[in-house]
Amino acid sequence: MRQPSPSTFWRFIFATVSLFALFAFWSLVETTRQLGILVSSSKPWIGLFALMAAFTLMMLFLLVISFTKSGERLNATLEPILAGTQYQKLLGILFVAIGLSGFAWFTSNSYFIGILGNATGVRYLLVVVFCLTGMWGIKIIRPKTAWLTALLIALLGQSIIQLILFFFTQVTSYPFAMGWSETSRFYFPSLFLSEKVYGQKFPWPVLHPTLHLLLAPPYLFDAPLWFHRFWQVTLRFVLIGLIVPPLLKRLEIQSR
Repeated sequence: MRQPSPSTFWRFIFATVSLFALFAFWSLVETTRQLGILVSSSKPWIGLFALMAAFTLMMLFLLVISFTKSGERLNATLEPILAGTQYQKLLGILFVAIGLSGFAWFTSNSYFIGILGNATGVRYLLVVVFCLTGMWGIKIIRPKTAWLTALLIALLGQSIIQLILFFFTQVTSYPFAMGWSETSRFYFPSLFLSEKVYGQKFPWPVLHPTLHLLLAPPYLFDAPLWFHRFWQVTLRFVLIGLIVPPLLKRLEIQSR
């Protein structure tokens, strides 16, 4: 993969974070309006807005100086900072752990959900911040890793964790449908084993037959409802994972 120059990469990072910070600031304004909060009379909200303003101005300042000679000196100092020490791997592992789990932990907090659950801009900014934290951790552990590669690894890792948390929370024994037309994912697969399930033979499904055939194995035994949902979720990850090896071979990508 062609890597951008350090100056280009950091300009992109500063610009992106600045945009998300402005979006988060606007989301906070909308949240206070919807909740009927008078910011001037609330010290926590004043502090939060002051923190957001300071963070946004800092990112904009770094973006501006990245086009100057001072910015070039800043880029030159980033790599030496990552020089290995006896605590390098431990610090890097800590950063990676925070980068991968921080967003899920932060946004699952009941206080955050109750107050900032609808502040979309804040959620986007948190994703970016925790991805950058994971990127730094990867770069500390393996300094030779390119900045963009480290960022993509952190972003993909966080995305996988979010998908796992989202889909596997649906693995329950809740007796009613958990989504639009979920029952069709149970009924159509059962038609492949209709004699075993219903005691008489029915025609195979004509709607998405390959998908429903893949969902049929739990009917081979008396699987509980939660296992049907577990099987559906597992297939999502297994099938996507199986795409990777042939895709790497087809695109002739040698590096993992």
